[in-house]
Amino acid sequence: MSQNLYVAEVSAFTSCLRQDLMYKDALRWSSAFELLATISMLRHHQNSQKPHTLKMLERSIYSTRHCFMENLRENQLIPSVDYSILKEYHKWVDQHEDIQVDLIVYLRASPEICAERMRKRNRSEEAGVPLEYLQALHRLHDDWLLHGKRGKLPSPVLVLDANKDLSELQQEVAGLSQDILCGMTCVPKDEETVVTS
Repeated sequence: MSQNLYVAEVSAFTSCLRQDLMYKDALRWSSAFELLATISMLRHHQNSQKPHTLKMLERSIYSTRHCFMENLRENQLIPSVDYSILKEYHKWVDQHEDIQVDLIVYLRASPEICAERMRKRNRSEEAGVPLEYLQALHRLHDDWLLHGKRGKLPSPVLVLDANKDLSELQQEVAGLSQDILCGMTCVPKDEETVVTS
């Protein structure tokens, strides 16, 4: 079985739209940015539809819809007509594209830990990300993946405490690799399931 890891296509975003613009003027750039993110996630899903291929996505089309777009809507950082268009596009994708996932691994870290890790990474496009943004995304991910406030989950969810030291977290992931790589086959796919480690 071949394995592919797909991470956010920063180059795809930056070639069309500088990511820092999103943080400087979200109302102006949010629709374009979320459309690029959606296209990138859809491309990941389509690129990995080969037999015997395991795909791992850093971020999915589902998190774009249920967290990032919702954050923009809640904070009135996207015009309502643009939000409606993006929502309809996601609805069409759900109905016409194969975007099935077998397992969501939620690396749940506090916004403060995320901010500290971003600071240490020192990426220029992340320099202006406010803590409030990370707090809102944390709440939206919890609402979606833990509290079921965004409808039926597309797969079981494995929640890992990502506040741990990264080497400790890597050891935990390695210990769970069989469950993660097999999509937690022990869990019936028709159930909404959250497994916490």
